[in-house]
Amino acid sequence: MSEASWSCELDGRDAAAICAALELEEPAQELLAQHDEPQAYFNALLEGGHLPDAVRFMATTLPQREAVWWAYLCVSSTAEAGSIQLAAKDQEALQLAEEWVREPDDDKGRLAFEVSQGLEFQTPASWVAVGAHWSGSTLGPPEIAAIPPGADLTGKAVSGALMLCAASSVKGETEKRLQSYLNLGSELACGERLWEESRP
Repeated sequence: MSEASWSCELDGRDAAAICAALELEEPAQELLAQHDEPQAYFNALLEGGHLPDAVRFMATTLPQREAVWWAYLCVSSTAEAGSIQLAAKDQEALQLAEEWVREPDDDKGRLAFEVSQGLEFQTPASWVAVGAHWSGSTLGPPEIAAIPPGADLTGKAVSGALMLCAASSVKGETEKRLQSYLNLGSELACGERLWEESRP
């Protein structure tokens, strides 16, 4: 069904361990009993047409920087195609997220999060920016002791951005959009289309 593939370093984790923190639909949960190996599980999600859960899975398995870049590219390309509209604050959020990816820094992440707060976390771009902040070393301001973000937070922000983006695009194109996002995520997982290759 799909051209998407998947390849990430997981430190020996099996599919069930990866999915422990994910909110999967029941059919996707049932597939875990049949597929321990992550690649096999991901392929089963694609073959079964469980694209939202495949997005959630990929979002949490990609390295954080790649995951935020994935969300940035997907939201930007969807806007360029005219399927969603970006307000000025959305564009600012995406720019800050891009700057964070190119040079990760907690101050940049905090600025991105502040813009996402102004958007009330209601747009795809706001969640891309949240992903940048949640991928830093601390959730708090610099003057207090570090508050490390949970390991699953980046994936939640990224999948939220992509799901909202796909749902906000042209009516009837949600599945097509999710498939295109997964194809792009597969390229990133294989080391292609990264930020070093995408400078203006």
